[in-house]
Amino acid sequence: MLPPHLIDYVAAHELAHLRELNHSLRFWDIVALLYPDQPGGATRIERPGADLAGSIRRASMRILHTMLRVADLERSLRFYTEVLGMRLLRRKDYPEGKFTLAFVGYGEETDTAVLELTHNWGVDKYELGTPTATSPSQWMTPPRRVRT
Repeated sequence: MLPPHLIDYVAAHELAHLRELNHSLRFWDIVALLYPDQPGGATRIERPGADLAGSIRRASMRILHTMLRVADLERSLRFYTEVLGMRLLRRKDYPEGKFTLAFVGYGEETDTAVLELTHNWGVDKYELGTPTATSPSQWMTPPRRVRT
């Protein structure tokens, strides 16, 4: 299990998403209000050399995959496999739901987290900032002005 201070931080992070569905400056301000910088707290997660990976290796749970909705599945697959060097691990069409799932990653799903690319048939565009679209730049790094 993750150490309690990391669980508290993740809870604050997710609660902040109830007000802001992105990782804007307002979002990080809310996180800072919910979880002020405490010894061993969120600062530990963002600090270079932090042992978050060691904490996760000892955890009884792990992230299996994260889902991204994509408008052009073939183009997205080319990007993740040819540009980023991931492998297509599996792909399946769901005609009754009118969507396709494709899983890509650097390793097997049993060993590492992977990306689930979801293509909803007939959808050719998603608006950033809505619950139906995400941008890696929105969730990878908090803004520098906020201490987390």
